[in-house]
Amino acid sequence: MDIFDTIGQCFCIGVPEEGVTPQYLDIIREIRPGAFILFSRNTKGGREFVKDLTNLLSDALVVTGSPPPIICVDQEGGKVSRLRPPHWPYLPSFEELSNASEPEKAVSDCAVLCASMLKECGINMNLAPCLDLRSKGKCNPVLSERTFSQDPYKAARLGEIYISTLQKMGILSVAKHFPGIGGLDIDPHTDIAMIRRSIQETEEALFPFISAINSNCAGIMTSHVIEPNLDPSEIATFSQRIVKIMIKEQYGFEGIALSDDLFMGAIRRHIPPFMAGKKALMAGHDMLLYCHRPDITLRAVRKIKKEAQTDAMLLKRLIDGSQSVLKVKNRILLS
Repeated sequence: MDIFDTIGQCFCIGVPEEGVTPQYLDIIREIRPGAFILFSRNTKGGREFVKDLTNLLSDALVVTGSPPPIICVDQEGGKVSRLRPPHWPYLPSFEELSNASEPEKAVSDCAVLCASMLKECGINMNLAPCLDLRSKGKCNPVLSERTFSQDPYKAARLGEIYISTLQKMGILSVAKHFPGIGGLDIDPHTDIAMIRRSIQETEEALFPFISAINSNCAGIMTSHVIEPNLDPSEIATFSQRIVKIMIKEQYGFEGIALSDDLFMGAIRRHIPPFMAGKKALMAGHDMLLYCHRPDITLRAVRKIKKEAQTDAMLLKRLIDGSQSVLKVKNRILLS
């Protein structure tokens, strides 16, 4: 593969509701993305429909000489489920699981069911679990029902079980949303939010993620938030202090560092998609999520690749990021 084909591994792109149209097929062939992300718009047709879609996506890449793609989804359970009844069984939310009489067994059983559902459809990565700590006091509109606990040790333990169970069954697991976004009162889908907590609270919020890294999770996803205790001037998405220095160097993470969706309001309202992608790469991310608007995604990727022709540091980040993605693929998907 040409080096500029290989660096397509750094991009995870959304699939339009219309599926693999001729126009979208052209985009796939040009970007040669490392991953696709599915949403409810892509799953309404049921099991066979999704199975056919994932086969089409894989085939479209394989004919270009690219490695098989990661195909990911947010299948947390509860309200954040892309595979829903009546086509699939109901998955309880992480809060429901943690409140079960035997929470560890409940989490394990749910992860087994979830992995089986995803594998049947050709999906090989789950953007879960949420390891954010449940808010103490006021309700967090972003995380309602989506967290295991406000206790960092319980969240870490249940997260470990969920991650290890998924990955034993061949589904890559991504822990989110680093550095922990419990307590927010602004949704990053809307605008940039700032986390306000003590040093001790920050350390507690980080604990489940350290545990996930020690459990060999495939990915860590950051969030478009400012955490002043870690970096007072940049959102986590653009922060070298948080991604490169903390996640990779301090914690020794060797999986895929993923951005959250670069079309979210916290990004879209302040910076163009191309520049957001470049800044996220330079912060240390290995994979960029462009979940919507394939036409705008293509333009952003073109600009990033063009700039990499004259920017040696950007090119190196793309090469290093693509290698991180390929290592994770080799570990599970290509073994």
